[in-house]
Amino acid sequence: MNSRIEFLKKREQEIRAQLAAEQTKSRRRAEREAARTVEIVGKAVIQMAAQSPEGFGVMLKQVLGATVIEERARDLLRRNGVL
Repeated sequence: MNSRIEFLKKREQEIRAQLAAEQTKSRRRAEREAARTVEIVGKAVIQMAAQSPEGFGVMLKQVLGATVIEERARDLLRRNGVL
């Protein structure tokens, strides 16, 4: 009977390890998808701002000016002409 309990405990450990690996894989996939979404949306927004500097571009600069507070990020946006 003890061998059955030991077998089940070992199997439980294996399942927990597999579960942890799948959770990590799923989290990484979600992070990659989120980063890709930000990249796609960001490119579209920047392109639209360039096409409409007096309309959408002004609005984007106002929004970024009001929401981006980290100075390094603001400097980057300024260097790239977005802020």
